[in-house]
Amino acid sequence: MRDGDWLRDVWKIKVKRWGAAARLYPLCGVSLARAALFPGRELKRLAGGRAGDRGLEEKVVLRCAGRWFGLAERLGWHPSCLVRSLVLAGLLRREGHDARLVFGVRGDDGKMTGHCWVSVEGRVVAGGLPGFEELQYE
Repeated sequence: MRDGDWLRDVWKIKVKRWGAAARLYPLCGVSLARAALFPGRELKRLAGGRAGDRGLEEKVVLRCAGRWFGLAERLGWHPSCLVRSLVLAGLLRREGHDARLVFGVRGDDGKMTGHCWVSVEGRVVAGGLPGFEELQYE
């Protein structure tokens, strides 16, 4: 093995990761539009799907989705927690992470408030707020 082989291998890995991230950005935008227009269909798709093969790291997917959410905010559109969670859970599952939607409630001064967030392997990755109790069925 020559001395320069390791450097070439590192660049191959970087180029492959950049290509996957370039594929993820437009997919995230399309997912955001679909979840906003057809949340019921996206929820059904998420419930029926399973995690794919391991692709991009979790933090890369979160960063990409965060940029799209930030763009939406700057344009004056504030997607609901359900829309954000549908997009994020769908992208994470597509990249092979065991993401799931979590629905929770909180009672404040006699009013019940609902919220939705995403967890991976029982760990909240995005959207969790303090004081919300996870809804569970048995």
